[in-house]
Amino acid sequence: MKKVLICDNAKKAELKAILEDDPYGVINFSKLGFTLKDGSEFDLEKKTVVLINYFDDKEEKFILEKLKDVCEEAKEDKAQEIIKKVEEAESAAQSGFGSLFG
Repeated sequence: MKKVLICDNAKKAELKAILEDDPYGVINFSKLGFTLKDGSEFDLEKKTVVLINYFDDKEEKFILEKLKDVCEEAKEDKAQEIIKKVEEAESAAQSGFGSLFG
């Protein structure tokens, strides 16, 4: 599952510090996996979009608790739109990279 959060660009440094904090913790963003995107790709000017993978309720609570002061959760329709666009871009990149090495 993926959680989509939206952050003001003014808080991007704080966001990155949280995402990179405690890389050896039991639950941490490095293990979960995350993607940062410029919000302008999704008609969200002056925003940063974060997609975070998670697998259970405990990890979802961790994500929301850690980022509650920096980000807001995307509305469901916007979250689905963002997930779809990111997955399409990743798929296109993988197939393009694969064609280089055939």
